[in-house]
Amino acid sequence: MCKPNKRVLGVSIVTYNTSIEEVREILRILKDVPEIAQITIIDNSDQLALLRNSIDITRDETKVDFFKNDKNVGYVAHNIGMNKSIKNDLDYHLVINSDLIFDGKIVSKLLKVMEKNKNIGLIMPKILNYDGTDQHLAKRLPRPHELLLRLVKLRLPWLHKIEEPSYTKVPKIVPYLSGCFMLLRVNVLREVGLMDPRFFMYAEDIDLSRRIAAHSLNIYYPELEIFHKHGAISKRNIRI
Repeated sequence: MCKPNKRVLGVSIVTYNTSIEEVREILRILKDVPEIAQITIIDNSDQLALLRNSIDITRDETKVDFFKNDKNVGYVAHNIGMNKSIKNDLDYHLVINSDLIFDGKIVSKLLKVMEKNKNIGLIMPKILNYDGTDQHLAKRLPRPHELLLRLVKLRLPWLHKIEEPSYTKVPKIVPYLSGCFMLLRVNVLREVGLMDPRFFMYAEDIDLSRRIAAHSLNIYYPELEIFHKHGAISKRNIRI
């Protein structure tokens, strides 16, 4: 089981003209997660210098790295952080959006769940709007016509929603978990691979969830909740 202050977790955050205060806030939240060994901030725009000059990266033993992409590669930029976690032989990696609000202790609790259940490859808590309503981000795999709706950025609340009332109350095995918060087991990433660069937004998390589900378990864990400013990042042409 994860011991207090044992550094077993890597984190990646992808930015695209993202509010500096938003990045500061997510880093403040992550400061309360003692298991973090490294944080990688990957910029898909031209604000890397501003990020470096505006953010306090003094984080005890936690290393914060910045990386600048030459162009906007979408959400697959998280592969840079995941590769670092693999290279540094960490146990877990957290893919996370910057527009989330939560108690950092939630990450530690989810790590304990994964430590107790070695067959879990991916876990996600319940994701709520700021008003407390459920975003329904634990989903079934989309049908072909639903993927087309995503590609044209038509967002419908029923899109590949799981029609099972109990799934919002107890932990469930789910085929597809949203990329806004993906707590991943690194050994599973070694087996199934990272995000496919052929997907430029809107399908990377579907594909990665599908491959992980074929190898281990994707667990939706609604006993813990976080808040997501749904849609803000997609408007800046990166994704939600």
